[in-house]
Amino acid sequence: MRNSFEDMKKALADQRRDIVTDVDHNTERSVQKILQGPRPLPPSTPRRSRYSKSDEDAEDEAVQSRAKRAGVFRRALKGLSMGSSKDLERIEEM
Repeated sequence: MRNSFEDMKKALADQRRDIVTDVDHNTERSVQKILQGPRPLPPSTPRRSRYSKSDEDAEDEAVQSRAKRAGVFRRALKGLSMGSSKDLERIEEM
């Protein structure tokens, strides 16, 4: 009976030592994580445009946007002309 008590004490001491060692190790790792912060993002390569816009392309886009605006106004005026004169008066009042 005395031997089993001594064996239990040794087993408890070993477990205690293992637990303390694990806690110390995990604490050290946690402190390192906190001090170093999150991992940095991987370096990225600069993105290149798939095509370069030439002066002609820029001019074409400008012409297209003007045409779209003119089309919108044309449709708006057409819609107003179909309405009654009261609608035009309301719009003028606004």
